[in-house]
Amino acid sequence: MRNFSMSFIGLSLFVNLSAQHCGQDDSGQKWCSKFEGGSVVINSNGEAECGKGDCVSNQYGKFWCSNTEGGNVSVEQSSGNISCFGSCEQPKQEYCVPACLSNIHKHKDLTIDHF
Repeated sequence: MRNFSMSFIGLSLFVNLSAQHCGQDDSGQKWCSKFEGGSVVINSNGEAECGKGDCVSNQYGKFWCSNTEGGNVSVEQSSGNISCFGSCEQPKQEYCVPACLSNIHKHKDLTIDHF
C-alpha cells in the first residue's frame, strides 16, 4: 500500500492510494470499476466493491468513495475526517464489472449479446 501526504498552508492531508481502478478479490476474480476514474476495494469478506471515484478507508476499516465519477477523496491526517469531491458514499458491488468487460462496458455504443 502506498501513502501520499502533503501540507497546504498548515492543513495536512493524507491520501490512501491503495484503491485501484482494477483489483482481484479473494477468490481470484479480477474486477474493475465501471466508472472512468473509479476505484476497486476489497472488503473485509474478501469481495470487490467499487466506487465512482477514489476510495479510502477510515481508521475503522470502513471504505468511503467520492460519489462523483473520477472524484477525489482526502483524509485529514490529525482527525481522520474524510472529504470527498461531491459527497461520500460507500462502495457498491453493482459498480463493479469483470475486468475482461471493463473497456467494453465504457463504450455505451457497443452491444453485448452473449458471454
